[in-house]
Amino acid sequence: MKRIIATILCALAITSACAKQVIQEQETATEISGPAETYKAVLRDESGFFADGRGMTNKISLSDLYYDADEPWEIGQFAVVDLDGNGAFEVVVEEILGGERLVLYCYEGNVYGAFFAFRAMMNLKTDGTFAYSGGAAYNGIGQLYALSEGSAESKVLAESDTLSEEDENGALLPIYYVDGREATQDEFSAVWDDFTAKEDAPWYEFTEENIERWIA
Repeated sequence: MKRIIATILCALAITSACAKQVIQEQETATEISGPAETYKAVLRDESGFFADGRGMTNKISLSDLYYDADEPWEIGQFAVVDLDGNGAFEVVVEEILGGERLVLYCYEGNVYGAFFAFRAMMNLKTDGTFAYSGGAAYNGIGQLYALSEGSAESKVLAESDTLSEEDENGALLPIYYVDGREATQDEFSAVWDDFTAKEDAPWYEFTEENIERWIA
């Protein structure tokens, strides 16, 4: 009899544990599917988003965007990356003609969009870091860290620039920064080498099939 009772108690414990696991899995699926469906609606032009720097009063849709006066935005590809390292993914879409990138992120149930010129967000990595460049001597590595209502702030991980002073040959003297402090060229190069060795973020052709497959 004791053996039968023990067996029943064990079975009840297993059933309870399995039920708890199912509930947890369902809750996790709900948490993931919320932002996913929101992003999908924006990408399918079924819903709008608040555009950082382009008016926050009313939502706009992707079909409202123009490369110039005569050329509407045409998205070629997109990436799904956790840009700020908080465990939730964001969506980056790339316009074909100028390479401008739009970062779509969720904040308190709304989708916001932050625009980056091509040279302001290059070589995107799976950990959310990216390179930027303003010319031959001005280059850096950055990462978004504060995605909130109408604000997508980025931090500089490493940067090279030039001073107004010149060397004996008339060339502007370089200056380097790592984590907000002045650094040597070797320190900057080491950070840059680590960045280039990271895995590139995968980009997917902007199709309905890929939207359904990769945003989930």
